[in-house]
Amino acid sequence: MKLSRTTLNLWRKAAQLAICALAFAPLFAATAFAQTAKTPEPAATPTTPHADFQYSTVTGTTNTVNVTRVPSVNAEGTISYWDISVVFDSDATTGEPAVDSSTVKASPKLYVNNFKQGTYIAPSTYFAGSGLIALTGPGVTNGGATEWSVATASGANACTAPGSATFYVGPIASNPLYSRLKAAGITSTAYSYGLDGGDTCDGDWWLGGGILGFAQTGNALTIVSFSFAGTDYPTAGATVTYTLK
Repeated sequence: MKLSRTTLNLWRKAAQLAICALAFAPLFAATAFAQTAKTPEPAATPTTPHADFQYSTVTGTTNTVNVTRVPSVNAEGTISYWDISVVFDSDATTGEPAVDSSTVKASPKLYVNNFKQGTYIAPSTYFAGSGLIALTGPGVTNGGATEWSVATASGANACTAPGSATFYVGPIASNPLYSRLKAAGITSTAYSYGLDGGDTCDGDWWLGGGILGFAQTGNALTIVSFSFAGTDYPTAGATVTYTLK
């Protein structure tokens, strides 16, 4: 059978298209895979484990150096705290110190009892709201207890009470004032206890050396006095509640 020129041309074009399709098929397939394949996430950069001694507290006795709350960071970025104690011996002739022993243990959990550092203002009924105090802390003491300080803030009324104070947060039995608290019959665990730092003109409940109790609820800081004119009592006799500005 004799094919017409038109039919031959159509077959020729069809063959050319088929050859092109076969030639570019791998490229089309690769392109489609590239568009649908998920790009892998880059691997997270690991943290190099290290300790930050510059943020610790160093104290010393005759032959021992204590390094408290040394922060260390593991490969996942988690921070832990450690207490380190290094005991030294001295050379019998030269006195040159040499390490005798050392211990490393996890730091105890800090007691903060919701206290927040900052500036607090008295209620409007107390010196027309011009009573201003600044609470600073925490400082770390033995066993995870913390130490806080109170001082009058800039612009405070001269009779703001307490004018200054230091108190400790932690188990009542570990408070430096425990023997005095016990003698006075003060047993409530609702407060953290400390001492009034100086006399003010706000009466005999706010004299230097008196026992003070501190409690924080949200942004409210309540301060109570257990001492009147130098005598301690088992219950509080004066109270003022400040609010965080």
